[in-house]
Formats: sequence, C-alpha cells, structure tokens
Amino acid sequence: RGKLHANQISSNNIGVRISGSSDPVLTDNDLLNNKVAITINESAKSLIRGNRIKGNKQDGIHVSGTANPLIDGNMLTEHRRDGIRLEMEKGGGTLRNNQITYNNELGILLISSSKPSIEKNKILSNSQGGIHYRENSGGSCQNNEIVKNKLGIRVANNAAPRIWENSIKQNEGDGIEIMNKAKPKINKNTVSGNNGDGISLILDQSGGEITNNQSLRNRGYGISFLNDNRPTSLINNITNGNFEGDIFEEGI
Repeated sequence: RGKLHANQISSNNIGVRISGSSDPVLTDNDLLNNKVAITINESAKSLIRGNRIKGNKQDGIHVSGTANPLIDGNMLTEHRRDGIRLEMEKGGGTLRNNQITYNNELGILLISSSKPSIEKNKILSNSQGGIHYRENSGGSCQNNEIVKNKLGIRVANNAAPRIWENSIKQNEGDGIEIMNKAKPKINKNTVSGNNGDGISLILDQSGGEITNNQSLRNRGYGISFLNDNRPTSLINNITNGNFEGDIFEEGI
C-alpha cells in the first residue's frame, strides 16, 4: 500500500490521480492551485487523511466509478467548484471529520448513484449550498454541522438519503429543501435560525419521511408544503418560534 506524505502538490491539471484497484494512503499533504486536487475513480479505495486542499480551480476531491475511499479529517476550502464531488455508479465510501468551507459552489455534491456515509463534518459558508443530493443519490448523512451556507441541504430528483441527527443552522435560505420525486428519511435533526424555512417541501409526488425533528426560530416557516404532496410519514416534529409561522400549507 503506497504512501504519499507531507508533499506540496500545486499547479497541475490533476494533483493526485487514484485509479484502477489501487489503495494508497495520502496524509499531511498540501494540494494547492491544481485544476482538481485529487481524483479517485474506477474501483480504487484509498485513505485520504489530514490533508490541506485549498484553492483548486474545480473540485477539491472528485470521486467516480465504483471507488470506495475513506476521506477523513481534511481541510477543503476555497475551490472554484465543489469541496467534494461524488459521481458514483454505486457506493461512495465515507466522508468523516472534514472541514469543508468557503467553496464557490457546494460543500458536497452527490450525483448519479452515489451513496456514501457522510458523518461528523463541518460544512460552513459554501456559496451555493452545504450538501446537495441529486439524481439517484442516497446513503447516510449523520452528525454533521451545516452552517452559514446559501442553503443547508437540498434533496432533489429521485434522491433518497437518510439524513439524521444533524445541526443545520444559520443558512441564508432554507435549512432542508426537498423537491421533485425525492424520498429522503429526515429524522432527529435540529434545524434552527435559518433565513428561509426550516424544512421546505416542493414534491411532485408523495413519499419520504420527516420524523422527530426540531425546526426552531427560522425566519420563514418551521415546515412548509408548497403543493399537495406530502411525506409518507410526518410525525413527532417540533416547530417553535419561527417568524412566519410554524406550519404553512399552500391553499389552506
């Protein structure tokens, strides 16, 4: 298992490319001003830990194919596109304990069939949003702090992640936005102090679950339904102190 430790890698098209079935360890490196800092594709694994990934011209880390990395304890900041972009045929590995901040688009983007575990990350001040699930993506999102982004979490298209026990606060728009035919399971999150609604649903068909969440002191509504479609399960949510009101149902 090869190791890449304490290097400075800058001004390349791709800083580090991990492909095939390789399984390297990357620790304590500085990856600066590349087009993309790290790409992981095909069936590669890899441990990406404790690196400083800053100011690259597209994404900090781009994962595709059937790769299965562990991305742990890195700083990813100030990229022109996304901090981490996952474009998987299946799977997606684990994203844990990372600080993902000040990226020009999204903190984390999941498209295609990406289904990683996203846990204990701090996702702060990303210009277009914290985490966006699109297409057929899913997986789990647990115990993250998602703060001061344009939007906290968006779940769109046919995405169906499990989103639980996160702190989603002080974002410029909604805390959680669910739209199209998405069917997430939203459970035990604290959604507070956002400038839009705490949880907003704009569904083309009914589905998903919203249970045991606290939606508190948001500038919009605690939970808003912007058409007639509803989650399959909507129980035990606490909405309190929201400026526009605790529940909004269009047409009612």
